[in-house]
Amino acid sequence: MILIDDNNKNKCCGCTACSCICPQGAIEMKEDAEGFLYPVVDKDKCINCGLCDKVCPYNLNKDIKSESKEAYAIQNKDETILHTSTSGGFFSAICSYVISSNGYVCGATFDEKFNVIHKMVNTLEETVKFRGSKYVQSNLGDIFTEIKKKLDEGKLVCFSGTPCQVLGLKKFLQKDYENLITVDFVCRSVPSPALWIEYLSYQEKKYNSKIKEVYFRSKTYGYHSGTMTIFFENGKKYTGSNRVDLYNKSFHSNKVSRYSCYNCPAKGFDRVSDFTVFDSWKPDMLSKELIDNDKGFSNLIIHSQKGKNIFEDVKKQFNVYKIEASEAAAYTGKMLEESIKMPEDRKVIYNDILNGNLIKVKKYVSISVLDKLFEKSKKILYKLNILKYLKKVKENIKK
Repeated sequence: MILIDDNNKNKCCGCTACSCICPQGAIEMKEDAEGFLYPVVDKDKCINCGLCDKVCPYNLNKDIKSESKEAYAIQNKDETILHTSTSGGFFSAICSYVISSNGYVCGATFDEKFNVIHKMVNTLEETVKFRGSKYVQSNLGDIFTEIKKKLDEGKLVCFSGTPCQVLGLKKFLQKDYENLITVDFVCRSVPSPALWIEYLSYQEKKYNSKIKEVYFRSKTYGYHSGTMTIFFENGKKYTGSNRVDLYNKSFHSNKVSRYSCYNCPAKGFDRVSDFTVFDSWKPDMLSKELIDNDKGFSNLIIHSQKGKNIFEDVKKQFNVYKIEASEAAAYTGKMLEESIKMPEDRKVIYNDILNGNLIKVKKYVSISVLDKLFEKSKKILYKLNILKYLKKVKENIKK
């Protein structure tokens, strides 16, 4: 029986495999005080069959071995797709591949209140909403059950999610499906959905308007300066980079992540997925043939023969450069193998944030006067092409 309490929350990634597999419907995913979902067992319904423990990613076989570790730096040739994607636009090509085969794509999107949820769709128009990073733990609901149903009907299904979500899905299914394609990404961690909603409420009050659109990492100032961008119904617009945005600054501080993110069960070069995608911050260091145009490249690692076959079908949509997986991980994929470290003040920060005091997060993350001045001058620096130069200077100083 799955038993999660305050003492072992680091052993639950919230993948829903246990709640979906339970034959008695005895497990419900419920929100804790921080806004994360955890399984709660109705002991009167539980028959102690042990299935929940069997499918838990924390009870996995540690000897996971990828069939392949082919790696590429890629960039979508379609300028529209590239501009609206977080990095190189790989997932959009996979969506087209699946939809053209009368299949279904499952990815993270916003609902009408901007909660991040997983949804399964079968039209290309609907997959557009899957583009772009969403730095919030998504609510999977009963999506694993829906996926299994489609797979058993013989439908082609693609699932994209965090490595632990892909691992949870695979454990839930309990067998390999040839008609299942899985895509994970190098994940830093997942902040709380409740924190995200609190942040949106803070922005709506500040701008005196409901939110119309949200982009976690728009390419307003190029790929290398990803910017939180929010459009409001009253016509106003907010932009803020990781340097000054309260939410993204908190996320990158590692102080608002789920407990399991400090003890991730899905880290490592070897994955159960067919593809792993992650940012290529220094693509020109991975291939001498490549010139970084600041529009965004993705690093892609292919783990399976199935993945190889699919990539052969879709690679004509990309500018493709062969790279070494180990080098890609060393330059821009450190989180491929490493979990984040838990800061000492992790336990107290949510007391302020989730009591309606989001503004107090400023005392936990440093936003200096210099940060604010740089942010205000960014538009001019970008137009004068100085921004790229300053970033190179900063990198050289770090070296």
